[in-house]
Amino acid sequence: MEAAAPEIERCDAGDVESDHDGAAAAAERVPPWREQVTARGMVAALLIGFVYTVIIMKLALTTGIIPTLNVSAALLAFLALRGWTRAPALLLPGGGAASSSSWRRPFTRQENTVVQTCAVACYTMGFGGGFGSSLLALNRKTYELAGVSTPGNSPGSYKEPGVGWMTGFLFAISFVGLLNLLPLRKALIIDYKLTYPSGTATAVLINGFHTPQGENSAKFYFDFSLTYVGAGMICSHLVNLSALFGAILSWGIMWPLISIQKGKWYPGNVPESSMTSLFGYKSFMCVALIMGDGLYHFIKVTGITAKSLHERSNRRHAKKGNG
Repeated sequence: MEAAAPEIERCDAGDVESDHDGAAAAAERVPPWREQVTARGMVAALLIGFVYTVIIMKLALTTGIIPTLNVSAALLAFLALRGWTRAPALLLPGGGAASSSSWRRPFTRQENTVVQTCAVACYTMGFGGGFGSSLLALNRKTYELAGVSTPGNSPGSYKEPGVGWMTGFLFAISFVGLLNLLPLRKALIIDYKLTYPSGTATAVLINGFHTPQGENSAKFYFDFSLTYVGAGMICSHLVNLSALFGAILSWGIMWPLISIQKGKWYPGNVPESSMTSLFGYKSFMCVALIMGDGLYHFIKVTGITAKSLHERSNRRHAKKGNG
């Protein structure tokens, strides 16, 4: 009986802890929609979506392969708004005690999800709307390049891009997607309880940010798919060599070297799938590369466009002066 006492005490302590966790989870309030859809969240979503649109358009016009950026969008949304909420304490005198409610409002997982969803919707419109494929191929130049006398290329079957009709087209495909989503969600996710891989992975990541227990649900599997083999066959050698170089650099050199530092650079008692462990190094380094490349091309395109507009303006003023 005396030997069993410690076991009883441990069981009681475990029950108390589980009851406490359950009560904390039950007491967690789901905020109203006004606290989920916020001005700061929309600004963050706009900026993240803008950069991701540049990245997606570059990939669409060069490789035609579009990766799923839901997880990285959730990560950037968390970093942006976590930095927003902590900025007054770091920058303002007195810890930002007199800052506005926008700064003091706590950052919840619901707001994190809204920002991630809006950012993903931004770049999805860029690719799903056809800007990297069919939409821009409707113009007269593409019609002429295809050959005016080519069978099936009907005379006059082209349409120049325009803000008006393209805006209407994007609205149409957006609402068609929403109308399809509602019944499919009920049938596939609610009724049949099918796993939604990217959504599940994103939810696990967001929960891992906002709760210490969320990271335990993360599972990763090796997926050898003929789809990727076919994608590699159809892509140019430059794209394949870049992907191969990245795989060798990361899995062959960087990750094994970082793994040796377990217990020094990151806690040794934390699963490697945690953001505070090896996976954190992988995520931040990969996202930094993608974001850096996207920002470089964005700045480059902006500079070229500004230079072109400036030269056009100078030529116009020169013509007026000569006239």
